[in-house]
Amino acid sequence: MNFTLHHRTPTLTEYQVLRSLVLWPAFEERAAQTSLNATLFAVVVEAADGRIAGMGRVIGDGVLYFHIHDVIVAPDFQRHGIGKMIMNAILTYTEANAGRNAQIALSSSKGREPFYRALGFTERPSERLGAGMVKVKFVD
Repeated sequence: MNFTLHHRTPTLTEYQVLRSLVLWPAFEERAAQTSLNATLFAVVVEAADGRIAGMGRVIGDGVLYFHIHDVIVAPDFQRHGIGKMIMNAILTYTEANAGRNAQIALSSSKGREPFYRALGFTERPSERLGAGMVKVKFVD
């Protein structure tokens, strides 16, 4: 199967569809669009038949802090190297733009840690780094 990687931010529809395909919670449209507009760098992977196969994006200040978000591969296209294609493009971007001692971070979905570890990411806590933490505003 052939795939094409595009250096662009996904549309709101593409974003919401990909999130739903992997059973991630939906965001309000206005909030999702505002977030997409603040993207530093993004890629979208398209299958030969025109379907969106995956995406990934980077947010942050563009010099010292980069956070990789929304690395999503649609279930129909998983296990075809798309995740690695997305991450390689993102890491090329961060390598070109990150200043000395910059942080390139992400929050891994449960069970995906080995994938990111193979790309050079370190799990926290470690001997040098404390636990990564997150606060999510859940609404029932």
